[in-house]
Amino acid sequence: MLERVFAVKDLGFHLTPSLSFQNHINITIGKALKVLDFIKRNTTNFTSIPCLHVLYFTLVRSILEYGIIVWHPYLAKDQLRLDRVQNRFLAYVAFLLKIPYPQHDYTSISSTLNVPSFASRRRDADISFITSLIKGTIDAPDLLSTISFRVPLYPTRSHSLFYIPTHLTNYNYNQPIHRMLRFLNSS
Repeated sequence: MLERVFAVKDLGFHLTPSLSFQNHINITIGKALKVLDFIKRNTTNFTSIPCLHVLYFTLVRSILEYGIIVWHPYLAKDQLRLDRVQNRFLAYVAFLLKIPYPQHDYTSISSTLNVPSFASRRRDADISFITSLIKGTIDAPDLLSTISFRVPLYPTRSHSLFYIPTHLTNYNYNQPIHRMLRFLNSS
């Protein structure tokens, strides 16, 4: 008798029949927190900011950002959960190096340590992917065919470069290609 499988791992992504990335987000955050706790246990005597920076970016951030353009979280609760991983690291470094920071405000310490926010990193990854696709660096004609350039017949106030159709649901609104095009239109 074969058992029914409700989640499949393919290319490092955990997929469910509903095509929701909620399971993938949960697993990824859990894995990143385990690695962060490992770093915290083994670096209690460290005082070198560059060393801690490299450890965090190579071991933890790489887990959280693998394939982020595919599973980009659009729900605020998921974005907050990703930010909490980074905030734990920032609080740990502030504690180690005795850097004062206001409780639950990590902007000053993240700028001191030169650690960009996840939101800006996700946005940069999206913009980088879509510009590479348009330039032809990424060879994906099917994806390229989904991009519609806005060519006005007469001068208008709208300076958006791409046409993005309107959507009735959040699920469709946050399609990867349309999300990337929105980022490019707003920049």
